[in-house]
Amino acid sequence: KNDIGVSDFIKHCPDDIKGITDLFANWADREMLTALTSMDIESLKIRQRIYHGVKSRLEALSPHKDAFKASMKYMMRPTKAVDLHKIGWRTADRLWWAAGDTAADYNHYTKRILLSGVFASTTLFWLKDTSKDYEKTWDFLDKRIENVLKIGGAINKLKKRA
Repeated sequence: KNDIGVSDFIKHCPDDIKGITDLFANWADREMLTALTSMDIESLKIRQRIYHGVKSRLEALSPHKDAFKASMKYMMRPTKAVDLHKIGWRTADRLWWAAGDTAADYNHYTKRILLSGVFASTTLFWLKDTSKDYEKTWDFLDKRIENVLKIGGAINKLKKRA
């Protein structure tokens, strides 16, 4: 199930590395969603659902960290910025839907923008983390989610004043 071979990716994306990276990201998203469906997600608060989703995705990538790091080096080129943004947005969108988000107003977009930032910063931290079982990454993730909740609270206060 977790055995990913380069030849598998090349078979499906023979013409470019971007396609391989996209396929790899889709696989990681599916692993994240599978992990979430194995939990009693209804009993979790939204922040816990998001936390476990991000954590599950990075845990799925852990055995392939070197390949993931190489794909990120490629995708972080300025000419690939739009493609990288699309992948990040898609992951955030999938996680929000799995977490039960049904917003159809501006919240739909702000939630995904904020979660994309949490994903990006946590992933970059995880790539450099050498702590046992990525304990520092999970602490970092928890703090990023807390930051986002504070931002959301501040936005709600501004809306009430307006």
